[in-house]
Amino acid sequence: MNFEKEFDNPWFGFEPSSYVRAFQTIVTACHKNLSSTAKSKVKFVWHSWAAPRSDGVELVDFYPGDEYVDWIGVSIFQQLYPWKTEWGGDHNTVEEVLDFAISHNKVRILSVKDFMSFLFQSWAKMFFLDFYSPQ
Repeated sequence: MNFEKEFDNPWFGFEPSSYVRAFQTIVTACHKNLSSTAKSKVKFVWHSWAAPRSDGVELVDFYPGDEYVDWIGVSIFQQLYPWKTEWGGDHNTVEEVLDFAISHNKVRILSVKDFMSFLFQSWAKMFFLDFYSPQ
């Protein structure tokens, strides 16, 4: 369940502690009110734009906690193009999110992507190969 896209999207202006409380509240309510069958089918996605954040704000400041997050998603848009914007991040900010997911032992997913960006980036294959490789 991806209840709110991109906590770090520069256009949304989320404040970290408010975002964390909202995320935790929704997950707690779902765990409390969903049936066992429904709970077994729901995964909670913490979804990043992989954009630069304000000075002093770290990725972890937005993180609701391992007990609330099943998967960590990232949007890949302009970050990989030569004409990327300063406010939109770059391959380093995408890698930061993916490394964060690895350090928390979370499944990494592409929540939103521009297919051409993903297709031609060899570094992306390194992070997603284990999840998308055919068995």
